[in-house]
Amino acid sequence: MSLDMVDKGDTFSIEADLPGVKKENLNVRIGDNGRSLVIEGSIGKKSDEQKAQTSTDQSSVTEHSLLSERTAKFFRKIWLPQPIEASAVKAKLEDGVLKLHIPKAKEDGSLRVDVA
Repeated sequence: MSLDMVDKGDTFSIEADLPGVKKENLNVRIGDNGRSLVIEGSIGKKSDEQKAQTSTDQSSVTEHSLLSERTAKFFRKIWLPQPIEASAVKAKLEDGVLKLHIPKAKEDGSLRVDVA
């Protein structure tokens, strides 16, 4: 899976190419106290067996065909450069591209420490 991350000042914008992945087979998680992003899932499985019966003048013949698609699982964990607001993350899967809008956590700035 190719993944692009852009720092836009107060947010991170992430786009990941996930061709063939359906929303119900996708799991996106924020972990490690807002420091990591996990994208995992699978590409569906389809299997179909068909029987066809044909007759000839002398005997009946049964033909079998098996149609199947490959299935694949994927997992990607990236470490974010700074903590984020996990509850404000927005995700959208559209045309095989996962788009994430991830707001950065507010920093309290620096704090002066008095030395005794």
